[in-house]
Amino acid sequence: MKSKYSEYFQNSFETQVKEHSTNFKDEILTQKSKNLGLNSKFNQLTNQYYKEVNSLKSKDDMTQKLCKVYDNRDKYDDQTEGLIFNIILLEEFDKLKVSGIPNPYKDYMHFLEFLAVIEALNFCKVKLRNHYIIIQNMFKIGRLDGYDNMPVFNLLKFIYPTDNKIASEVRKISYPETEVYNFNLKRKYIDLFLTDKFYYFITEEFIDQSTLTQHEFIRFFVYSEHVSKLVNFKCQTFELAYFFEILKEYFYDNLTYEEISKSGIFRTSNKTVVKSGTVRSNLHRLDRSKQDKKDKFLELKSFIL
Repeated sequence: MKSKYSEYFQNSFETQVKEHSTNFKDEILTQKSKNLGLNSKFNQLTNQYYKEVNSLKSKDDMTQKLCKVYDNRDKYDDQTEGLIFNIILLEEFDKLKVSGIPNPYKDYMHFLEFLAVIEALNFCKVKLRNHYIIIQNMFKIGRLDGYDNMPVFNLLKFIYPTDNKIASEVRKISYPETEVYNFNLKRKYIDLFLTDKFYYFITEEFIDQSTLTQHEFIRFFVYSEHVSKLVNFKCQTFELAYFFEILKEYFYDNLTYEEISKSGIFRTSNKTVVKSGTVRSNLHRLDRSKQDKKDKFLELKSFIL
C-alpha cells in the first residue's frame, strides 16, 4: 500500500515538474520569438538545474545526510511501494532530529517538500538532455503544446513509450516529407540484435556507448523507432560509412542513407551531423578490401548468415 508520505512526496514532485515544464516552455518560446538559437538557452537552463540540485543538497548537514540515504535507496529490498518514505527516510529523519545537529525542517513533511524540489530539478535536467531531439524539433516548429500525446508541455510525459509517441508526432510535423521509419531488419537477425554480445560489440567498435543505451539501440536498430538522443560514433568517418553500408547490404531490407540522415540523431567522432552525403562521399573514396581486413569489420561480417 502506498503510504501517505510517498503520496505527499509524489504530489509535491509532480507539481514542481509541471512548474518547471511551464517555465522551460516559456523561456524556449521567448528565445524562438527573438529569432535566437536553441542551444545557448537550453544549455543555460539545464546547467542551472544541475547547479541548483548540488547547491540544495549541500545546504546543511542534515539535508546532506538525508539526501545521501535517499540517493542510496536502490540498495534496499523495496517490496512495498513507499518503503523509503514511510520507514527508511522517516527513521533517519527522527534519528537526526534528536542528534543535536541543526534541523532546518519544522517536520518530516517539510523535508519531503524540499526533497521533491531537488528531485524535480534533477528529473527535468535528465529528461531534457535525454530528449534533446524532441525539444529541437519542437523549437523548429515553434510549438511545445497541442500534441495528441501531450496537450500541454509536461516533462512527466517524457517516459517510454509516451516519449516515443510524442517524438513520432513531432517529427511528422517538423519533417512532413519523412515517413515513419521502415528499415525492416531481416527477421533472421532480430535475435542477434537483441543480444548483449552484439550491442557491446557495436558500442565497443563503432558507437559511443554513453550516448546510446541498449534499450535505445534495440528501439532504433531492431524496431525502427525514433530515439530522442544525439548518438556519437567513435570510429573514423569512413568506418562509419562502411558500417552503414554493411548494415544496408546484409542486415536490412530497406535501410537508406536518406532515412539515416533525416533521423538527425547521428554524429561523427568530430560531432558533425551524419548526412546521406557524408556516407556516400566516404564510401566513394573507400578501399573496401583494406577495410575488410580490419578486426572490427571481420567480426561484423562474421554475424552475416
